[in-house]
Amino acid sequence: MQLWIVADCNLTDVLNASRRPYTFSHGFTDYGTGVGCAKVEGITELVGLNITSQTDGAVDWTSTVVNVNGLTATNGAVTSGTYDTTADAAAIQALSSTSCGTQTIQTDGITANP
Repeated sequence: MQLWIVADCNLTDVLNASRRPYTFSHGFTDYGTGVGCAKVEGITELVGLNITSQTDGAVDWTSTVVNVNGLTATNGAVTSGTYDTTADAAAIQALSSTSCGTQTIQTDGITANP
């Protein structure tokens, strides 16, 4: 999934440090399993999510802040943790989705209609 920004009333690609489109892979490559938002020092930030390992009863994860500056984006601070598969089922599901708070790509995302 590619990161876009509205600039001059147009949807525009956000580029990574290599000047290629900044993307999220949702588990299809090495770039993570989901996209979300997290409070960082009181500010809601865009984050890339990644399930790093799964065992009986636990899911290890990382969250990487996406620093967007104009039309470029770079990876920022990384946090990590472990979820319990019984107690944290909703949080585990979010690691493989695109959401921010109550908004999800399925219900609130952009769709293309001919």
